[in-house]
Amino acid sequence: QCLKNMQYINGVFDSLKQKYGNVSVFDPRHAPQYIPNVRGNGIFIEDAVHFTPDVNRWVAEWILNRKE
Repeated sequence: QCLKNMQYINGVFDSLKQKYGNVSVFDPRHAPQYIPNVRGNGIFIEDAVHFTPDVNRWVAEWILNRKE
C-alpha cells in the first residue's frame, strides 16, 4: 500500500510538472532547522503537519534562489 501511495503522489507531481513546468520537490530534511529523532524534527509546529515560519522562509529562499 505504501508503494501504491507513493506512486500516486509521484503521479500528481508529474502531472503538475507537465501542466505548469515550474513544479519541484524539496527535501525538508536539508533545512538547517532539521533535527532527527525528535518530535516535529525541528521543522514542524506543534500540529506536526505545518512547517515552522523559519522552515517556510528557508523553503521560499530555496525556491527563489535555485538554478534550473
